Amino acid sequence: MLKTIYMFFLFVLPLISFSQSSKIEDLKKDYNLEIKKGGFILLKDKKSADNIKIANAAGEIIYSFKGDNKKGFLSGLNCGKFFTSKVRGSGNDGGGYMIFEYVDVEIHDVKNPEVGIKTNFNFTNGSWNQPFEVYSFFDNTEKVGIVNSCGEIIVPAQYNSIGNFNKSGQALAFTNTDFTVLDTLGKSLLKQPFKHARGQVFKYDYDVFVKDNRVRSSLDGKQFGIYDFKENKQLIPNNYDKIYSLDKMYYHVKGEKKDVAYLAQKNDIIELIDYSNLKNIFPISVGANDVSSLLEFKDKYMVIFSKTRKIIKQLGANSSRDESMYLKNIYYDGKVLFDPKLEIKEIKIYKDRFFTLQLYNGGSKIYDFEKSKFIADFPNDLIAVSDYRTFSHVISNEQYVYNGQDGFFNVSIPCKGANCQTSSSSKGAICDYNGRLRTDFLQDVSYTVLKPDTTQDKFLFLTYSRPDGFMMNYDLYDNDGKLKLEHFEISDNQKEYSLIVKNNILVLNEKIEKTAVYGKTAFDVDGKMIGERYMFISDPSKKEEVKSNYTKEQLESQKNNRFLKK
Repeated sequence: MLKTIYMFFLFVLPLISFSQSSKIEDLKKDYNLEIKKGGFILLKDKKSADNIKIANAAGEIIYSFKGDNKKGFLSGLNCGKFFTSKVRGSGNDGGGYMIFEYVDVEIHDVKNPEVGIKTNFNFTNGSWNQPFEVYSFFDNTEKVGIVNSCGEIIVPAQYNSIGNFNKSGQALAFTNTDFTVLDTLGKSLLKQPFKHARGQVFKYDYDVFVKDNRVRSSLDGKQFGIYDFKENKQLIPNNYDKIYSLDKMYYHVKGEKKDVAYLAQKNDIIELIDYSNLKNIFPISVGANDVSSLLEFKDKYMVIFSKTRKIIKQLGANSSRDESMYLKNIYYDGKVLFDPKLEIKEIKIYKDRFFTLQLYNGGSKIYDFEKSKFIADFPNDLIAVSDYRTFSHVISNEQYVYNGQDGFFNVSIPCKGANCQTSSSSKGAICDYNGRLRTDFLQDVSYTVLKPDTTQDKFLFLTYSRPDGFMMNYDLYDNDGKLKLEHFEISDNQKEYSLIVKNNILVLNEKIEKTAVYGKTAFDVDGKMIGERYMFISDPSKKEEVKSNYTKEQLESQKNNRFLKK
């Protein structure tokens, strides 16, 4: 008999388990499932977030909740309890994030879910802290405390604001003047509160975290430093008017840590302190008033900073006003790179090597960091030093298109005057790594760098722009930056190749500007013309022979050839 009963349960129990599993799998089709302590399951409708259900471990629905703009639901279930509430809008938090308040909160037991116990808890969206299942609540005095998912108060309502808990279970809690760090049991982790000087603190300032067991410390709310509460150690003395960490998202800094340095300020003078080892990166002795960028060059920090100089600007014979010049410079490897007399207005960096300096006098310079010297001067402001825009759609054999990004770059200046297409139009020229211009400044231009002879360090520069009425316009420059052919259109006449590079020769299938006359013009590797319009002479020695065989009509047509040398 006992054996028979044993065999019965041995057979039936797997069927029950399978049946329960089958029910849960069916629920997954329409709901996102969160399994809570105690075996209860919270189901959220995939199509409607307001449609919420609670199931037991067997997958049986024991409670359904329909939310709307007057009702709200707060997760729970770790103790077999959950919260319901009413919802009211309350504006935004000052940063554009809409705040909703959950009021008239009731605690329900899943064993009798229809009956709720009223509380004096009120919540805001963002109040609940996962995965710890604790909630910041406020009462009718607008003071904030913490309640767990069982409805038990672990921190009384005594703070102005409590931030979200970080992954280590630590949260900042603020009064009007002080703050501390709380754990998820409500215990303060600071031996004494610190002054915060945050100004007004609201109950829904929850998006404030403590990181790496460190907080900004102050005993008087005027002088600040950095304190490690786990080690009970003052990392940076309370000697600064301001101190805060720099997020590496906005800086070209390697490594996994999100914060790279502390920016500390005293009497409007800035210094930088390494976040990891607390060593000085940028000394206060430089006298900087601001830091624009923090970068890593050759495993050392580079700081682009500015100093403020007050000046008096004359508006008229009897009037003037105070203005400020923000003079920029670079600090690297223990020294300031540029002479302050340059009065640098802006610094831009290209390829971690070329620094463009815009000066207050209107001029510009390019500094080669690898060569430690200036390589070019310009009378105008440079918009940028950057990769040049290239085109190659007219070239039949692109193996002769030189990838010159490692030898040439584009320098651009503002385009001013009636001929500029838009207010953002620019004029650009190709510059080599020695600072020598290889083309003129042309409006809204793209480039193709050609190397007809791959054995020599010689190039031809073909430019493409549409400055007037969006007509296609080409120019050709030789290796020394001299203009060889100006304002022409490349055409694909009679289905022939429009541009051919082969055997040290460049051949252009050219259409004469504003005419219907087509022809070919050939150049050697130095940009010297070796073939004239209407023909392609591959062998220059045969030039005279071919010319002598011209018909009278052909010779007459060449009288207007601006490149024909007689």
